[in-house]
Amino acid sequence: MLVVLTTGDGGVTERIALADDYFIRHKLYPNAGFYSGIIYQATGFPVAMFPVLFAIGRMPGWLAQWQEGTTDPEERISRPGSPSGRRFGVRAAPAAELPFPDSVVSWC
Repeated sequence: MLVVLTTGDGGVTERIALADDYFIRHKLYPNAGFYSGIIYQATGFPVAMFPVLFAIGRMPGWLAQWQEGTTDPEERISRPGSPSGRRFGVRAAPAAELPFPDSVVSWC
């Protein structure tokens, strides 16, 4: 069974996001997390809590993978290393210098 998450607006929300300069510059596409963020905001969660809420939904999978990797060395799921694109020797900018709202920086 295919389940499609929709905001009930006939795709208007998705089209607005796809036309947004930020989405275009960062080559983003609205996925389930995008729609979850709309729901979290509508239910009154502060934006600074979004990462925590996203992580809560992923915890069962992370814990299952961790448990499998530590208890069964023959049947564990493993993923080969992949290039991250990170330039080694380059330090990350301090959180206060990142282009995030003050509420997010103070929460970090």
